[in-house]
Amino acid sequence: MRMTTVALIVAAVSAWQAQPTPDMDALVSRLGAYLLEYEQQLSTVIAQERYKQSETQFEPGAAADVAGNTRIRTRSLDSEVAFLRLPGNAEWFGVRHVLRVDGRKIEGNTPGLLATVTSGEIEQAARIRAIVLASSRHNLGSARTINMPTVPLELLHPKHRRRFVFTLGSTTTVARIRVQEIRYRELNEPSIILDPKGRSMLARGSVWVTPDGRVLRVTLHLAFPHQLVMNVRTGDNELRVDFAANDALAMLVPRELREDFELAGGGRFQGRATYSQFRRFTTAARIIPPP
Repeated sequence: MRMTTVALIVAAVSAWQAQPTPDMDALVSRLGAYLLEYEQQLSTVIAQERYKQSETQFEPGAAADVAGNTRIRTRSLDSEVAFLRLPGNAEWFGVRHVLRVDGRKIEGNTPGLLATVTSGEIEQAARIRAIVLASSRHNLGSARTINMPTVPLELLHPKHRRRFVFTLGSTTTVARIRVQEIRYRELNEPSIILDPKGRSMLARGSVWVTPDGRVLRVTLHLAFPHQLVMNVRTGDNELRVDFAANDALAMLVPRELREDFELAGGGRFQGRATYSQFRRFTTAARIIPPP
């Protein structure tokens, strides 16, 4: 009888609790092995996303608590999302196909996400670029593309290991499961993630893993190199992704993504995306029903 994803995690954690402090290098290696397997599993999955965004900006010279001098904008995006690595592309990323903005259907002739990710390589690449470009424009604020659950996982991929320094954090619980925090910090320029002007933005954050390397939570912070050297604080930012077991797919899947960052000139952006209706597909454009 097959054990569920939750049962496997609980069994591994029970064994870990009786062990001494884990060896960091071994744990990072298990994390890398898990991510290699995980990208293969997640790259055949499509899900629904509900993304609520809010942007609070203060008028120039106004105090943050003065009524009438604050401008608040909100937006709700309903989308299909897929998590994949394009043929010949070294990056593992997510594709968001926005279907509705604030409840209004997006009009256009863009092919559906399922048809796109199951099409031929040349046609697929062109369609994916069109979808990513079009969907990024619906974000409040800048037309960014890093607000996807796979972005911090790509940074932690084994191929990038030499670019980062890792340290052990504390043990804690996520979703009532005992996990170990691993802190990571990018060292090299040019960085993996660049700002819209092509400037390096070094990554740091934490990943919380089970003893066998499964990721239950990960955070990402970005900063320009001079900010880190001079300890200059020009704006806090955090991307956080939480994962949960999906027994129908027998794997962990993104449960929630949160964005929180300061805006240039004052103000704050906050976003929360939740995921549901996960299903697999094949290259024959056929959805595989959950077992």
